Amino acid sequence: MHADFLQSVKIQEAEVDKYKAEGNMVELFERIMKQLNDNQNESQIQNNQNVEQANQDHDVSEAFLVNLYGGDFEKAIQQLKVWNAGKSATNSCKTLILIDATNSMQMLLDQTKSNV
Repeated sequence: MHADFLQSVKIQEAEVDKYKAEGNMVELFERIMKQLNDNQNESQIQNNQNVEQANQDHDVSEAFLVNLYGGDFEKAIQQLKVWNAGKSATNSCKTLILIDATNSMQMLLDQTKSNV
């Protein structure tokens, strides 16, 4: 059996060989089908959670537009602050760039600035 498939149904190659040696191919098939059903159920649960999150995000977006077009700018600004809160990590990075006095690396610096 294909290794990726076996991994997806959480069965080792040695287990397949054992089922074959014992003549229990029906049990192997049943185990594979059960795992495939479990995988499908997990996928459906995840999809449902994603849809629920998308519905919540949509409701927030609609409320934002109502506030924006309705003139309640304070609520709209608060929502923008939530959406654009930025990274909350405490790690920081300090970068030092050394250039020569002739400024011959200007193009490289400009490209770096545009990338950052």
